[in-house]
Amino acid sequence: MKALLKHIQVARVRRPGFCLALALALGLAAPGCTNYSSEQQTLNTPVLLGVTVESPGHLIQISAQNVEIGFTGYRMFTGTTAAEAQAATSGVDCGALNLAPNQSVFLFIEVKPNQNVVTPGASNRLCAVPAQLTSGQFVVIRALLFNALTISTGLPSNAAQVP
Repeated sequence: MKALLKHIQVARVRRPGFCLALALALGLAAPGCTNYSSEQQTLNTPVLLGVTVESPGHLIQISAQNVEIGFTGYRMFTGTTAAEAQAATSGVDCGALNLAPNQSVFLFIEVKPNQNVVTPGASNRLCAVPAQLTSGQFVVIRALLFNALTISTGLPSNAAQVP
């Protein structure tokens, strides 16, 4: 218990949200944790750089940096117009993350039917979305955040048109 309290004191200085998360997880008020906020955490919005064809599907090139506590992945939304894609309320989640988007580098999201893991041996592949895109559609990506009991989405990225 003493080691846990020491870790909490260190977390208070480094990560203010840790104390609140720990208190909620343990169902009690963690002693010594006074530096926390009840405000909603914001997520960095990924930037879509383009969509390319890769048989049997597509690759979405993005620049993303999501190191937030509670970040769980990405969700893809589609529409017939950019505005429709950005306002969409239902989308398809990425499979398990292959890489951690902790540096703002160019990464790819695979979008292929019936594939929820990245192609083995491919580099810079973040995750795979099991979906089929059609030419002319617009795609938008939103980051996902786990909030105590639910998963919420961040702001929509820019829209990119499928070639």
